[in-house]
Amino acid sequence: MGLRAVPVQVGDGDPHATVEQCVEAGLVAWDPGFRLAAGTVHGELAIIIEMVDRLINDAAATGDDSCAMRVSVLCELLSSAAGERGRAIRFRLDGAIDEAMACESASGDDIDRAASVLDDRKWE
Repeated sequence: MGLRAVPVQVGDGDPHATVEQCVEAGLVAWDPGFRLAAGTVHGELAIIIEMVDRLINDAAATGDDSCAMRVSVLCELLSSAAGERGRAIRFRLDGAIDEAMACESASGDDIDRAASVLDDRKWE
């Protein structure tokens, strides 16, 4: 998949590494204000939260149990995919490549299942 884990030394009590600390570990520097097509990474995440909130409220407003359940399943699957991807990163950092690959596969399966939730004419 083109992923690699690189150990980075962070300061005592720091929850995250800085760009400088990552560069010291051999990674290429990046712009923390990097803009995607529609905004920053942080902004994109905020948009996702707003969209999910709207979907949940809209699903509840329809009174259609099927719609509400689909939104629930979709959110659970996306959450699970993100969790599996996070575990894969930790396994790669520990050198447990087989376990990392299994988590990456599980993450992909969750994404595929999430996409299949949308594959129905009821959403049109």
